[in-house]
Amino acid sequence: MAVKRSMPLWGKVVWGLGVLASLSLVLWMLLPSVVSHFVERQFEAFGCKHVNVEIERPGLRRTVVPLVSFQKAFGTETAHLTIRGLTLDYELARLREGFLNEARIEELHLDLRGGPGAQSEPAPGEPSLSTVAATLDSVSEFLLNPRVERFAWTNASIFREQATGPFRRLKVSGTLRHEKETLTGSITFQGTKGKPYALQLTMNPHGRTKVLLHSGKGSAESLLDIESTVQVSQALHWQGSLKTNLKRAAPFMALLLPFGPDLERVDGVVQFQGEGSTKRIESFDRLLRDASTRVHGAFQASAQLPAWGENSEDIAVTLSGEVDADATGAALTLFPSSSAKVLVHPPADLLKKTSFLMPLREKAPVHLQLEDTVKARVSLGDDPSWYLDGPIRVQYGAKSAPIGIDVVVTSASGPFRDPLSTKADVHGRLWGALPVLESEPVHAKDLRWNVMGKLAFQEPAIHVEVEKGSWVKTGPLRFEQGTADLAEFYVSRALPVSVEMPSKKWEMGPTTAQVRLSPIHWGGRTITMERVGLRLQEASGQGKQWQTTGTAHVRRPQLDGEGRTVTMERVGVHVQEAWGNGNEWQATGTAKILGLSSELDEFVPPKVNLAMKFDVAPALVKAGILAETVDQSVKATGRVTHDASTNQGSLRATLAPRPFSPSGTTLSRLITPWEHPFDVTGGRLALSAAVTWGAGPRRVPAGSDNRRMPGGVMVKQGQVVIMTKDLDGYYEDVPVEDVNTTITVNATSPDDVTMAGPATVRIGRVAPGVALENIALTLRLGRLGFGDSAGQPSVDLRDVSAHTLGGRVSSPRIHIDPAQPSTRFTLNVDGVQLDRLLQLEQQQGLEGSGVLDGSIPITLNGKTVTIHEGLVAVRPPGGVIRFAPLDETRQMLVRAKPEMELVLRALENFRYDVLRALVSYQEDGTLLLETRLEGKNPDMKEAPPVHFNLNVQENVPALLQSVQVVKDIENQLEKAFGQP
Repeated sequence: MAVKRSMPLWGKVVWGLGVLASLSLVLWMLLPSVVSHFVERQFEAFGCKHVNVEIERPGLRRTVVPLVSFQKAFGTETAHLTIRGLTLDYELARLREGFLNEARIEELHLDLRGGPGAQSEPAPGEPSLSTVAATLDSVSEFLLNPRVERFAWTNASIFREQATGPFRRLKVSGTLRHEKETLTGSITFQGTKGKPYALQLTMNPHGRTKVLLHSGKGSAESLLDIESTVQVSQALHWQGSLKTNLKRAAPFMALLLPFGPDLERVDGVVQFQGEGSTKRIESFDRLLRDASTRVHGAFQASAQLPAWGENSEDIAVTLSGEVDADATGAALTLFPSSSAKVLVHPPADLLKKTSFLMPLREKAPVHLQLEDTVKARVSLGDDPSWYLDGPIRVQYGAKSAPIGIDVVVTSASGPFRDPLSTKADVHGRLWGALPVLESEPVHAKDLRWNVMGKLAFQEPAIHVEVEKGSWVKTGPLRFEQGTADLAEFYVSRALPVSVEMPSKKWEMGPTTAQVRLSPIHWGGRTITMERVGLRLQEASGQGKQWQTTGTAHVRRPQLDGEGRTVTMERVGVHVQEAWGNGNEWQATGTAKILGLSSELDEFVPPKVNLAMKFDVAPALVKAGILAETVDQSVKATGRVTHDASTNQGSLRATLAPRPFSPSGTTLSRLITPWEHPFDVTGGRLALSAAVTWGAGPRRVPAGSDNRRMPGGVMVKQGQVVIMTKDLDGYYEDVPVEDVNTTITVNATSPDDVTMAGPATVRIGRVAPGVALENIALTLRLGRLGFGDSAGQPSVDLRDVSAHTLGGRVSSPRIHIDPAQPSTRFTLNVDGVQLDRLLQLEQQQGLEGSGVLDGSIPITLNGKTVTIHEGLVAVRPPGGVIRFAPLDETRQMLVRAKPEMELVLRALENFRYDVLRALVSYQEDGTLLLETRLEGKNPDMKEAPPVHFNLNVQENVPALLQSVQVVKDIENQLEKAFGQP
């Protein structure tokens, strides 16, 4: 059996050392890669990209880093940094304490690409006070207590794409050395052309510090000169000064600031001198927060810059003042000599998006001037803020500029991190002029304005007050289907406006304003308004939602068109409530039109006052209307509804019954001039109307591409009801009394108007010389036309009856058609009293009795009347005729014809049983009566019965006129002497 022998102790030791040596060798081989990977991850943790780090194996006294490169974004710029040949010299004993003897860079390239127009990710938030203090601590640690005794670089180049001037591409070389707590350094800057610049510095945290930047190798021209002295006892006391010549420092400034390539125009000096004290504190963070920290200084600065960015040029700034700072913040005092001037113009993107601002593309000056000492303060802490107590005057634009601003900022404050929370009080005015304003739906020329007011930023709202006297004026206006020569808008009462920024809530009013307009030419009509007054009671909204109330008054508006003029003494509109959301809106209110009058070709209607109550939406209009004549003699009410989306609507109107009287209201007094042969002088007249309409047929305009256009509105159905109650009047001097009827008329167009049905007409009395009383008939009119087919309608009268001369006349039908040459009808006579008929002759001494019946055929030929062989006869048993002429008349008749003696004696008491008359009437108004009379005088017993054949010829119009004259005289005597 074999025996297993164990490894001796020395063998185990040798084997262990071998393994350890192997592991050490492996670690030594992997160390550069591990360290490089670790450093790359650290760079990436700081936001760097494309990181590449190469590290050689470290030696006992030196380590070489051949390459360090990365990219990092800073706002809109991207930095590309490449370091080659970084050598670190050290001693192991000091290296363990974190110190290097020397660091050298053979080659360094820093490229900054991009600029204001480049796209980049959003920049991080504002740095906190702790971050700033930590950065200052790092800088101070490097400068005042560096871990490297000597730092040198020989070939460093910097390129910044958005920079201008000779330092756009810059070479830098230099050395920094730290010895016995004193840092000394010398750095040389060389641009693409021009003289080199040298920076020399000496810094001692417990003694004197001096920084000098100069140009040239001979007599140095100082660019930057900083000196300070520190004394350390129980506390740290500091005194120092700074002076910079901007003209000489222009190449350095062009590397950092965007003021363009014209460096020759850079000029100015910045000076500061101050002192401070604090406890001896090792950290800037604690120094800034320590209550014992105090700084006081005075500064002066004057600067002229050719430009700043793309929108500013010709910049001139003058500042002088004092600063006092402590741990809580810094207080700044600016003296009245401070000012700033700059030439600016709106950004091109804004001009492209807002077309009406294109006239503002020319540059305009901005001037800031302190009118008094200005106090300002910056408060430090976790939420830094600032405060300014004016006044600072800000002016924009010259007198001839398109837009000008002249305001005074009296106070302002706000947090640095939230500019929208800024509070400010501003007072001033805005004026300007635009030759052309192209916007929808109004195009204007020669637009001018002068707006005065106050502006206050008070978190979370902005308050604006437009002062009384502000105005906007414009020259010729052009809008859809209309033009106007000018328009002027004046603020009569201060207009307050408030806007809450986060919620977008706004409020406006109350205010009043005046508007003056030249005549407006609209659709072939001219609208003239003497003056327009506006009163906004209140308005408010949020986002797309809004609501408002207000009134408007228009003085003496006038509408002229198509040979007609409509005039109104005053128009008032009161919007009780209006609200909307986006394109949807609605308004309710009332409107009044006083003294509405018009001049038509035919007549002039009476002046009317209109009152309306409306409810309006984008597509729907509803209104109640009250119309009343100025003398309140006629009143009408109505309601209208119209749907603009379908062009459908309706109107309901009623003319309230209104009494007429000869001494008060008559139709001829309501409508002037009145040239018609009739009038209404008494009774009541009422009217009601109902009209509906809809969309008309679509039309194709001439010259169009066959696209149909909306056809507008077309009346679909209309109905008018006319009611008379005891209506009095006259027609061609013929009195008409007590007319009572109700007539209903239907219409589908002005050319299609018809009566809805027959109307019953009752007339109390008509007196054309022979009184007709208790007239009754049924009326029906043919088709009426008021448009192209205007003319006289046919008239159909049925069941016509009237009482006259103690009897009655009637006709079953009278049909009159203007289109036919003649009309024939029969007039029946029933129960006419002979004594009443004989009174028409006005023959003295003539009287009689008897009842007449008969029928009279009448023919109407246009305006003439003819009767052919009408027959009237006495009703049995006959009657009596008595004729007792005057002696002179009797003698004259007997002398002319002796046989008349017998006739006259018979007629003294003639009892007849036959009285028959044939009636004829000629077109010239001549009435022919062929009368046969049979009977005897009972007083003449010996005389036989007498038969008379009597032919009578009479001019009826003259007779009726004489009877009418007599009747008029009787009426006048009754009125004069009170006779019944």
